[in-house]
Amino acid sequence: MYTAAAVTDGSGKFALAAIAQAHSIYATHERGFSALTADKVHASSTIVLQPWGRVEGIVMVGSKLGKGETVEILQLSTTARPPALTVWFRTTSDNEGKFSFSTLPAGEYLVSNRTGPERSGQTASVIVRSGETGSVKVGGAGRPLIGQIVLAGEEGSFPLKIRTSSLTLKPSDNPGQKPMDAAAYRDWVEREDVCAQTRAERSYSVLVEADGTFRVEDIPAGTYTLTVTVDPQTSEPRPTTPPQRFTREIAVPEMPGGRSDTPLDLGVLKFQSSKK
Repeated sequence: MYTAAAVTDGSGKFALAAIAQAHSIYATHERGFSALTADKVHASSTIVLQPWGRVEGIVMVGSKLGKGETVEILQLSTTARPPALTVWFRTTSDNEGKFSFSTLPAGEYLVSNRTGPERSGQTASVIVRSGETGSVKVGGAGRPLIGQIVLAGEEGSFPLKIRTSSLTLKPSDNPGQKPMDAAAYRDWVEREDVCAQTRAERSYSVLVEADGTFRVEDIPAGTYTLTVTVDPQTSEPRPTTPPQRFTREIAVPEMPGGRSDTPLDLGVLKFQSSKK
């Protein structure tokens, strides 16, 4: 047995089945939450609930309200010292671009606008305090990127069969290799430079049309890697050739005020391939 659950009685008392080497105990109620190590609960036999925190915010896509957008919230550090806890919720913005999350333990969170299979770069951090409401704005910065991807080989250009395409911000600092030792990793993941790097991460799904053109909204200044994975160009019904992966470095210059409605045109991005 790895987990056990119980419901308190009318006086708030509960009993949990014994679990060898148990490390964390969580208590939830519509009015609050608590997370403690098992040792602390054994020592006091009392759990005091802390009121839920709340986050409300707005999504912007360029200068427009992000209506009906998928919004996710994730606790910044999900592998910190016990009691370890992963907090992740998803919701949809309303017709005014507004959204909210109402049952959050205290801590720091990342709020993202997910636009595809990759985590979107429209990300902002927010501090949640017990019993309080934090506010956050997601998106509405940077500028649009447009361009066209062309796949070419010895026989000239041919249709794209894109499997995935993404734009990822290159990190400005390197916090070092993740330690393999569990205890050392817990120390590493809590370091401020590691948390700062996580806050700064940006990864956009690039949706490419049949003619190779694309447009990605709200790209802040920075140096990015465009990665395109293309299925083999073959008429075989079940090709054995693996997909090809192409990369290109993209530089987005600084903008006055941090945003612009004028797209940065990357032009034609030609990748060389060989048709099978």
